Formats: sequence, C-alpha cells, structure tokens
Amino acid sequence: MRWLGGGTLAALLAMGGGWLWHDWQTGRLEERLAEARGESTDLRTSLSKWQAEAERRKQALDQVREDARASEAARRELESRLEQKDAAYQELRQKISAAPESDDGPVAPVLRKTLEDLP
Repeated sequence: MRWLGGGTLAALLAMGGGWLWHDWQTGRLEERLAEARGESTDLRTSLSKWQAEAERRKQALDQVREDARASEAARRELESRLEQKDAAYQELRQKISAAPESDDGPVAPVLRKTLEDLP
C-alpha cells in the first residue's frame, strides 16, 4: 500500500464510495420508475374503463333524446288529429243548433240524454 500513496488511496476510496452511493441511488430510482410504470398502467386501465362508460352513457343519452323527439312528434300529430275531430264535432253541434223546429221530433229519453251529455 505504500506504493499508492495517501492521496491515491483516498481518491480510490472516494471513487469506490461514490460508485456505491451512485449504485444505491440508481437502484432506488429504478424501483420508483417501476412503481410509476405500474401506476401508469393502472391509470390507463381506469381511463379506458371510464371512457367506455362515458361512451355508453352518451349513447343512452342520444337514445333518450331521440325518444323525446319521437314522443314530441307523436304528441303534435295527436294534437292535430284531436283538433280536426273537435272542429268536425263543433260543426255537427252547429248544424244541430241551427236546425229548424220542424226537424225536431220525439227522441227516446236515453238517446236525448246521451246526445246532450256529449262534450
């Protein structure tokens, strides 16, 4: 060891210690990197699940909107048909009201009551 000298030995020890510290730190960083990669994989899996669920809900919402549009169209059609029936019914009531007394005659009481009760 005399041939190395004090400075050389200290330098070798410092390099050896530095190499050990570097190796230890590198190992810790590799462990953290492996953990981060695992978490990343878990997050990607969760993201895929959430995206699939969001797409399913979007499709369900689109279906609800389409059903609402169809219901609204059916409601408008029914309302239109009811207005036409009401107009025809009002026309009949006006004809009955405008008929001369000579067109009036005996009617069975049950028929008269039924006709009078019509809206």
